Amino acid sequence: MKVTFKYNIGTYSGTLNGMTYGNFRDGNLCIGRQWVQPLVTPQQTALGTIAKNLSDLYAEASSAWKADLKTYTHKYGKEYVGKTELPPSSYALFMKLLYAYRDFAAPNVDLDTLAFGDLETLVAPFLTIKGAVDAGLLPAVTGFDALIAHI
Repeated sequence: MKVTFKYNIGTYSGTLNGMTYGNFRDGNLCIGRQWVQPLVTPQQTALGTIAKNLSDLYAEASSAWKADLKTYTHKYGKEYVGKTELPPSSYALFMKLLYAYRDFAAPNVDLDTLAFGDLETLVAPFLTIKGAVDAGLLPAVTGFDALIAHI
């Protein structure tokens, strides 16, 4: 249904008081609908398990490696992301890196059970950011050769 707000509020996006609102047409139209609890599916549960495990892996990474990833992320944002788009966060590129590793380098790796100690035994190419770029898991940016801190 089309929604009109009081107090000079044009549109609103989000969920409030059991309703979900969305703005369209550059803020000229607001549509509301009743909020419905989404069904929990096995796929959502699996993705949630993977996300929790990858979050734990990221927390265990060294601060020097995370600093290199932030440097890479900054350069990636300048070289690959348009001026009208938001660049990804370091954590988002970490997630992209591990999914790329699973899909292209090691399809037998389960991201939901991967432990930090397994990274050394697997000889993962992303132990350094330079190694991840050299392996083709991340696109090259200027100066990536200097990003050699160990995870």
